[in-house]
Amino acid sequence: MRGTTLRPIARGLAVILATVVLLAGSAGLGLRAPRDVAAALCVVLAVSALCLALALPGLRLHRRVQEDAVPVGDGVRVDLALAPRAVIARIPLARGTVRCALPPALGGPGVLPLGADMSHRLIAQGRGEHDLGACRIRAVDPLGMWRLSRTEHPGGSITALPRIEAVPDALPRRAGLAADGRMSAAAPGAGDIGPLARPYVPGDDLRRIHWRASARTDRLMTREDEPAAAATAAIVLDDRSHAGADEAVRERIVSLAASLWTILRAQGWGVRMLDARGEEIVAETPPLAATGEAGAPALAADAEAVRAALLALARLRFRTAEDDGGGDHAGGGGESGRDDRGGGAVGPGPAGALLHAAPSGGITTGGVGLAVVVGSTSLGPRPTGAAEHRVSQGGERGAADDGTLGGAGLPAHLAELSPLTGRAGRRLAVAVAPGARTAPEAGRGGGWDVVELTVGTPLADALEALGATGTATR
Repeated sequence: MRGTTLRPIARGLAVILATVVLLAGSAGLGLRAPRDVAAALCVVLAVSALCLALALPGLRLHRRVQEDAVPVGDGVRVDLALAPRAVIARIPLARGTVRCALPPALGGPGVLPLGADMSHRLIAQGRGEHDLGACRIRAVDPLGMWRLSRTEHPGGSITALPRIEAVPDALPRRAGLAADGRMSAAAPGAGDIGPLARPYVPGDDLRRIHWRASARTDRLMTREDEPAAAATAAIVLDDRSHAGADEAVRERIVSLAASLWTILRAQGWGVRMLDARGEEIVAETPPLAATGEAGAPALAADAEAVRAALLALARLRFRTAEDDGGGDHAGGGGESGRDDRGGGAVGPGPAGALLHAAPSGGITTGGVGLAVVVGSTSLGPRPTGAAEHRVSQGGERGAADDGTLGGAGLPAHLAELSPLTGRAGRRLAVAVAPGARTAPEAGRGGGWDVVELTVGTPLADALEALGATGTATR
């Protein structure tokens, strides 16, 4: 049988050697006693092997995971059992162990005593989808002569979801994240497309043809004005693997993005989430209040939307330089995008991706009332002078810097994501640095509200700092 082996262990090897010596001695000396002892040892070896042979039928493992997705740090029960037809489950023909090849994110390889029921509990220690791996059965006969080994693949996986941080109900409002006080989208600035464009369909008014967008896409595009005000928030998660941003920083970024997604929905925003190239991680999801008023069916739909969003974040992988450097992206073909109003070229980085990402041909985040960028701050000091001027030219509202944070504005690599925020009425950057818990630093620079925190700093402290420094007041 494939994957099954039967081998003598130390005691069995010693008995086999003794049998050979006794038989040789009996033949050479003509004595009967050594031959009788050798015959008895052969019987012992045969009986031991027969026990394992009888234990082999039905020797299969069944595994069932009680919950296939749990937050990082939570436990999940795994039911592992011998097949109902397994003889060894009813008759003690052997004793042994089951070695499970678990991934490090689930605690690494583990050993269980072989039995009818081997249920156990695993702790999800790292975000992502984790295959539970193969199991190797090792059974030894009652006399300890032979060992039976068999590899089973009972299947099963666990998805570790990013953990959502709970914050006091009043904190998001004090930090200015409530949708009821939202502002209209900012006026178009350098780098913005203006009215949205979508593919032309028969019946559209020819006077509304978007000629610049049509020239860029080589197909007729129709102008579609975006609303003056929006109850939509966009979260931009910086999924680039920056030098100096370790695994703890990256995981903290994902956890913060998930937490802010939940908080903003609870505050009345419809929220969507993008990566650093403008690609959608989580589609726009309506506010929690809007779905909660419709009763049980809507609540069930909302729970499914939350699950889908967390699963998407659990599967998120940070991109390397090689990932960003090769191939087409969202139909962009690696070419530079260009401002349709003649505002200047947009490079092949995040801004170029933004122009190509939306299926409708328009700006991915056009018309949002709030944009939140979440990324690392481990690349050094924030830009000053000309660097901050570039941030202001990327579609900023042009609000004056009040001197907080030394007038430094955004960390340089987060400033690169500024075009992805469209013409948001308010912009917030959450920057994560490595290290234990320290007091967060909040302020305003270059038209952005910026809060910096370490891996060990609770989100509640960051929101408290935003509210206390007055950056939430518009």
